Amino acid sequence: AVTYIAGRADSLFLLFLLTSFILFLKATEKLQEEKKPLFILFYALSIFSYILSIISKEIGLILPLLLLLYIFTLYPNQSPGRKPFLICLPYGAIMLLYALARKTILNFSHIAPTFITAEVNIYNRFLGALKAACVYLSLLIAPFGLHMERRILIPRSISQPETLKAVFIIV
Repeated sequence: AVTYIAGRADSLFLLFLLTSFILFLKATEKLQEEKKPLFILFYALSIFSYILSIISKEIGLILPLLLLLYIFTLYPNQSPGRKPFLICLPYGAIMLLYALARKTILNFSHIAPTFITAEVNIYNRFLGALKAACVYLSLLIAPFGLHMERRILIPRSISQPETLKAVFIIV
């Protein structure tokens, strides 16, 4: 993902997301040790890193869900109490604020070009996904002809030979 210039967003978002997650872990550790100044420092840095992750790539918005998943796995048989969930609230608030901003002031859909996939119904997209899964499965088995942007034509019906082959392989 880093061999082309637009791919740097993938590396940046992951760097900031993992940094935020690690700082969150450090902050909760300092909270349990009752070292409030260090908790505030790690917590603030974690939230700042989360914001940088979102700015790098929108998939960074998943961090609050990852934090909750971590809390549920950390405390599988006991109720973790309200404290771990309360310290996740600012991450959720940032996620909601970004989503609101994305729908209002950061909405560039009127500027962006429309793509052919916007005109394809869900049935044909599903058939295309089956076809794409087979193409990528074959690349896992025999990695020849590798390149960054693979073109897969969207099938118009299940009766096309390539689509039938994909359905058969998946089933």
